[in-house]
Amino acid sequence: MLLAIYFLSALFFILGYLYYSSPQKAQRINSFFNEKVFNDRYIILKRKKISVCFLLLGFLCSVIAFTDASLKERRAARNEAVTHAIYCDALYIYGKLLKENPDNADLLVKYGYVLESLGSSKKARAVWEKLLSLDPQNKEAQERLNVFQR
Repeated sequence: MLLAIYFLSALFFILGYLYYSSPQKAQRINSFFNEKVFNDRYIILKRKKISVCFLLLGFLCSVIAFTDASLKERRAARNEAVTHAIYCDALYIYGKLLKENPDNADLLVKYGYVLESLGSSKKARAVWEKLLSLDPQNKEAQERLNVFQR
């Protein structure tokens, strides 16, 4: 959709420029269209008004395209902020639960993933090592530590 709007914007700018800059090019463009729809003499006389219309349409399409792009960026930033807040809440909750049950393997796994998601790789590695010391056969802890060793 955004690409189509950019294309229309460029097309309207080009048409506006051609209509404004030379009547011969405007006549060639008009010959492309059906004579019943456009009257060539009328268009040549009104070419500056038509060029302004095309330029305004091009400007409008550009504004729509840039607005759409900035909305997508703002939505992505908002979603990232919400996700970060959720992970921070989860980190707080798992931290409190781990104070009560420090050897709970399920809590340690979840806590490790939350730490990784927040970018705390040193703390996450310590959690995976603690989990591996509690359960040396734990596959998740082994896999996650292998990821850190790469």
